[in-house]
Amino acid sequence: MLLLFIMFMAVIAVSWGFFDSAELAAASILMWGTGDAVAALVGIPFGKHKVCCSLTDGKKSWEGSLAMLVASFAVGVLVLKLSQETGWSRILILASAGALTGTVTELFSPSEYDTVTVPVMISAALLILEKVYTL
Repeated sequence: MLLLFIMFMAVIAVSWGFFDSAELAAASILMWGTGDAVAALVGIPFGKHKVCCSLTDGKKSWEGSLAMLVASFAVGVLVLKLSQETGWSRILILASAGALTGTVTELFSPSEYDTVTVPVMISAALLILEKVYTL
């Protein structure tokens, strides 16, 4: 629980404090939370095809990972569209990059640490793309 609060504090402090992007902090935390929950709800009962890779913990399935990707993308689009007045292309690029980054990070993170690694990596991807996209 302590790691969870430290992660929230770090994501909010960096995204909102240093980069003045409160919406990206909210998007990264909500993309992780919803995606992780949907991945468990789909992957545990319906995950028939385990990811066979030495870098994973052997518990994760392709079905759960796909569910996380779709849910994270949908939440990212929703949060970014509601919080920013910008074009669809920018929103779709940010949501796609965040969802893909979060899904890959969750897949290769040990189960006990993905609560910290996934939102941090989503936040980093969104912040980097945000700055690159505005150049």
